[in-house]
Amino acid sequence: MGSSFFYARPLDENGEAAGGPGWLGTWSAWGETAATRFSGADGPLSLNGEVATATLGADSRWGRWHGGVALSHSEGQGVYTHPEAAGGAVTSTLTSLHPFARYELNDRTNLWGVLGYGSGALRLTPEGAETGIDADLATAMATFGGRGVFSVRSSRFGAFEFAVVSDARVSETVSDSVENLMGTTGATSRVRVMFEGSGSMPVAWGGVLRPSLEAGLRYDGGDAEFVVPTAGLGRLPRCHVSLFDSTLNLLIIKCPNHSEVTKMASNKWFGPTAGIVATAALLSPATETMAQEVASGTIEEIVVTAHRREENLLEIAESVSVISGADISRQNIKGLEDVGFLVPNLNLSTRLDGFPNVSVRGLGAFGNTQGVGFYLDDVQLFSDASSRFGDLERIEILKGPQGTLYGGSNIGGAVKFVSARPDSEDTFGRVKAVLGDQGVVDVEGSVNLRLGSEGWAMRAFGFSVTNDGYLSNPNPMRVNGLSGENDEDIGQTEESGVRISLAGPLGNNLSAYASVRTNDYEGPNNTWIRELDETSLSHPNTVPASINPRHERDTVSGMLELTWTLEGYDITSVTSYTSTESSRFTDLDQREEYLLSLFRPEDMDVMTQEIRFTSTAEGQFQWLGGVYYSEYEEKMDSDLIWYNTTILPSGNITGPLGCAAGMETCSGVWAGDNTLTLAQERDEITLTPFEKRMRDKSHLAAFINATYTVGDWEWSLGLRGDRWENDTFRFSTNHRANDGATEILPRISLTRWLSDSSMLYGTMSQGYEPGGFNVSEDVADELVGFDSEEAVSYEAGWKGRLMDGRMTASVAAFFVDYDRRQIETQIPTAGAALVELINNVGDSKQHGLEMDMSVALSDSLSATFSAGWIEADWDSGTTVITGGDAANPELKNIGGDVPPVTPDFSWSIAADYVRPMSGALSFIAGVQVSHNGKYTGLRLSDPEGLSVINPSFTLVSAQVGVTGDNWELALNVENLLDEDYYTDVQTFPDFFFLDGDADEIIVIGTLGQPQLVTASFSYFF
Repeated sequence: MGSSFFYARPLDENGEAAGGPGWLGTWSAWGETAATRFSGADGPLSLNGEVATATLGADSRWGRWHGGVALSHSEGQGVYTHPEAAGGAVTSTLTSLHPFARYELNDRTNLWGVLGYGSGALRLTPEGAETGIDADLATAMATFGGRGVFSVRSSRFGAFEFAVVSDARVSETVSDSVENLMGTTGATSRVRVMFEGSGSMPVAWGGVLRPSLEAGLRYDGGDAEFVVPTAGLGRLPRCHVSLFDSTLNLLIIKCPNHSEVTKMASNKWFGPTAGIVATAALLSPATETMAQEVASGTIEEIVVTAHRREENLLEIAESVSVISGADISRQNIKGLEDVGFLVPNLNLSTRLDGFPNVSVRGLGAFGNTQGVGFYLDDVQLFSDASSRFGDLERIEILKGPQGTLYGGSNIGGAVKFVSARPDSEDTFGRVKAVLGDQGVVDVEGSVNLRLGSEGWAMRAFGFSVTNDGYLSNPNPMRVNGLSGENDEDIGQTEESGVRISLAGPLGNNLSAYASVRTNDYEGPNNTWIRELDETSLSHPNTVPASINPRHERDTVSGMLELTWTLEGYDITSVTSYTSTESSRFTDLDQREEYLLSLFRPEDMDVMTQEIRFTSTAEGQFQWLGGVYYSEYEEKMDSDLIWYNTTILPSGNITGPLGCAAGMETCSGVWAGDNTLTLAQERDEITLTPFEKRMRDKSHLAAFINATYTVGDWEWSLGLRGDRWENDTFRFSTNHRANDGATEILPRISLTRWLSDSSMLYGTMSQGYEPGGFNVSEDVADELVGFDSEEAVSYEAGWKGRLMDGRMTASVAAFFVDYDRRQIETQIPTAGAALVELINNVGDSKQHGLEMDMSVALSDSLSATFSAGWIEADWDSGTTVITGGDAANPELKNIGGDVPPVTPDFSWSIAADYVRPMSGALSFIAGVQVSHNGKYTGLRLSDPEGLSVINPSFTLVSAQVGVTGDNWELALNVENLLDEDYYTDVQTFPDFFFLDGDADEIIVIGTLGQPQLVTASFSYFF
């Protein structure tokens, strides 16, 4: 129980602090008292008692800063008992001073820190003793953490706020050695992740009820050593502590040889469980048994190939996130957005035309610029990165420019899908079936076959999935009184794929790995949610299209990897070929009337070849080098489809196209005609060219990376020369343009090993995105080009293992200088046409922080937490086109604005629980919570320069199930709280013109997955 008071400096009518000197800011004083009872046991030793604490504090606010100081005094008393030794009483006092500070990153997120130092006294009174044993205490502590509000909801019952809090705390307490009592030095630590719910509810009789609830995960640990100062006893062996945790920290100290300690201290107060020391902190119970369980549940070492060789994740001098194959399977990670939700500062989703939308740390941009590279087994994916890749060993996310080892189109980073390779040791397989809401039927299977005794094996994976989706076409009545007959499930998808791989030796020092895959996809295309008010998004799930937009894509791909193992180095050759045929149909006006559509057939063929040389000998010097070539050929033959349109012999045009051209023959619904027949609406069509292009893009590169280790220091230097070329041909007008350049991409890193389990590092890296050409039929005389963009990134961080391997953690800070940023935009032209182009908007700067942490709380329970924060702005003088034409554009100054698609703050927390039951059964459960910060969407080029903010959102998913020897049954819930959100938004021209939208600008968004419940059954053989 407890009580408290709070006094704040009064405010004047302007909301400013009144009274007192101005430099005090907005200040307040407060106090609280608390009384706590504690009870615990550590084996045969039990301890019970109570603690009373009083605290006085004062604080003040200056802008985003909030700081103050608190003075605390605690008094505690308790009794301890042991069946084999005399018990007794323990009392303590402690007075401590705690300065603290908090900084608000934004209106929902803050970081804070607390320091503390205190002194007091401890008295132990053994049972039957006339006097107690007194010792002085001194303690110091530091706590750092953050709090983020992820949901604020209002209802008729009141307002409620939900937040997540994470902090880490360390403390050290010293007890003086006195006669009959050993001196002790103890260190404790705490890591905590908590969910908070609080609210305010008006009550009928007046006043306000403020309920609150906290729940979460917390780990506490500590150790100590002590010596007996009495002559003749000498130095005792090193001992460890487990922790009874209350306001009065109680360290239960255990030694490895109880009988020896008892004999040595038989004439002193010192039972078989050693001494009891009171310290000041906020802790939680942890018995010796629990401590032993946690110690055995260490975090496994994660091996990645981010730098084209196998390395420990914690030994790489840059930020790399990993999603394991077990997490991919258990959490049903199938799409790109599932990956993006788990990794802070990675904004990743699938565009509604089937291509990735991705930015890392604000690098890269949504739309037709790639920015971030996607890879499957070291082969870059250009045409179907959003395909489903199953039977994966892991997914690696490399943050920051990866130009040195990966070349162009990796300016923001790289996402690597690493498939499980054939295993020549055994034959095994797996089948998994998923059924659920939205008509989900998802079946996948994999099998690994051992082929003889010569080391060869084959692995096959296949899947088939159908999903009705969560979007609906209500087929509303058109102005002529007719309604469409489209399938109501406008978001229905069907996808299937097969991958077969083969691996084995071709000789004593030559091995091969070959893989062939196919993917067939049919689903919605650009089924955007259409909103009229960019300031208030409502997230409807209806798309009233005249014809359901569809996308069909077929991909066939193959790769061959050959590895020669020589003395001191390996030679690896990776060859790949991928062919994709795609056709996309879009209802551009996004409404029920037959007005304007777009058809985009596209063929893509990609060939890549890489040869790498990698050192394998042990030693201080390691190196890697190679050459790379890629060729990407693409053909696009797209047209705008104008309905109810006829070109007359006179050259005049009827229907919507005639209206767009400003002709007197304008007719149809834009002219107010509500008598059109179905045949007139659908059969009288005219095509105008939209993009008629052929592109040939190539890269030729050479690269080298070397690492040298001296003692605790490691230097790494990399360099890549990358020659890119782009040849573009618009075959509708016979216009051709080409461009190219050679980019030099360095990478430097320095690592300082603090111990075998932790390191500090600093890295500078550079990346680029090649230039190219816009193919717009509205610019008839030329192909408008755009330059390459470039980014230089500086990163410093720490990585390490803590708590005897039960925790891994990393912290990184980064700064990025981003030049000639490529941004996609749409420019409305005369009438109702559209120019879609990429241009170099300008330069920006961004900086931020990232944190990752994984903890094995026990053999059964593990948790992860990660967070990322970015601040970015355009350089002064940066402008964007808001109107005019190519010769005389109208510009708007956006210097100081935040660049698009740069979430300000994101975090993710997850917990997994596996507990053996009877026999071979085990209970499994998991929960994931991810928060995506708000960001500015892509901006249409319009006279008003309007933009739209995609609000922050928080998603919760959970799994629960049972496993046996060779099977698993699980229930999975995505978006447990049924949060409404968009994975991307942008402003867009209004091609409907019939709903009274005054500015003729709308917002289009990709609606995120609502709550989805599925059940899965897996069988292993």
